[in-house]
Amino acid sequence: MDDFVAVFDADAVFLRSTRPADYLETRYGITREKLGSFFAKNARCLEGKADTKTILAPFLEQWGIGESVEEFLAEAFFSGSGIDPAVAEIVAELRKRGITCCLATNQDKHRMAHLDDHLQIREYFDQVFVSCEMGMKKPEHGFYQAIQAHFPESKLAFWDDQPSNVAAAMKCGWTAFVYTEAAQMRSEIDQLLATL
Repeated sequence: MDDFVAVFDADAVFLRSTRPADYLETRYGITREKLGSFFAKNARCLEGKADTKTILAPFLEQWGIGESVEEFLAEAFFSGSGIDPAVAEIVAELRKRGITCCLATNQDKHRMAHLDDHLQIREYFDQVFVSCEMGMKKPEHGFYQAIQAHFPESKLAFWDDQPSNVAAAMKCGWTAFVYTEAAQMRSEIDQLLATL
């Protein structure tokens, strides 16, 4: 079905993920107030313009974490990523019906390598769009426009858990939904397909 493309976020949508800030506070007791400068610098990593390992090292020392960067990232990656079987089932069903399904995610190169190596995440989708490979991230309009350029004649529907990313997609002309659960997603998809 070439006139409809379903686009899914990774973390907290296709993946059952722990938000980085929640993970750091739960595991290490680092409050959100202490994380602001790290996340600001890490934004460049999500665009492929800096390396998380380089940026992270001084913060581990500042936070009093005695692990190496590699140890820290390995634990963070494994604790924060597992495929949600209910959403994976929806994606598989859509692809069987001939609907193109894409992943659109903000990731740095190390986390994306983990998702590729350990979860083979790209195999679940027809196309994958990753911020660090595109040089831009959600919610920048260029991110959505670059994806849309691949499907100029199609209606794009998008699910993301972040309202700011959903709002940006809608400003670019996409149909977009704030993801809460697979059952709601399935209902939204049924309604969309009924209008085609």
